[in-house]
Amino acid sequence: MAERIPVESSDLSSYFEGIEPGDIYLIPGDKGAEVWESYIESPVTSYFKLPDDNWVSQAEMLEVGDWQTAYNADRNEDLVNQLEPYVNWKKSATVYFLAKKSLVLETTWGSFLSYWDCFLAIQDDCPIIFAKGSDYFGLMFRPVGDVVALSRKKDAKPPKV
Repeated sequence: MAERIPVESSDLSSYFEGIEPGDIYLIPGDKGAEVWESYIESPVTSYFKLPDDNWVSQAEMLEVGDWQTAYNADRNEDLVNQLEPYVNWKKSATVYFLAKKSLVLETTWGSFLSYWDCFLAIQDDCPIIFAKGSDYFGLMFRPVGDVVALSRKKDAKPPKV
C-alpha cells in the first residue's frame, strides 16, 4: 500500500472544500512516482513526454464522454451518465488519478464520479485514471474536453501495482 496523505491535509485541500474528509488521498513523492511508472510504464513526467512506443501512446482510444460541457454547465451527473455504459468498475474500487508523475491521487471510483470536477480543476491536461487491478483499461481526460477510454493492447504486460 502506498503512503497516502488525506487531501484535506495537503496543498490541494482548496480544490476539495466542502467534501467529506477521508476518501481522497495524495500519494506523495517517490510513492506517487512508483504508481505513475507502474501504470504508465515510463519514467517521463507527463503524458506529453511519452515516447511513441509507449503503450498509452499506442492504446486503442474510444471517445466516451464530454467532460468540458458538463463542467461548464455545472452538471456532474451528465458525465457520470456518459461514462456508465463504458466503465464496469465497482463504486468501491480503488482508482488512481494520474495527473503527472509528481501528482497522483487515490480514491474510490464512486468518490471520483461525485467529485470529478474537483480533480480536473487540479489538472485537465490529459490526466488518466485507472482502477487498481484493471490492467487493460483507463480513462484519459483530454484538454479539448473529451474523455477517451484507453484499451491496452493484449500483448502489453500489465502494471505492477
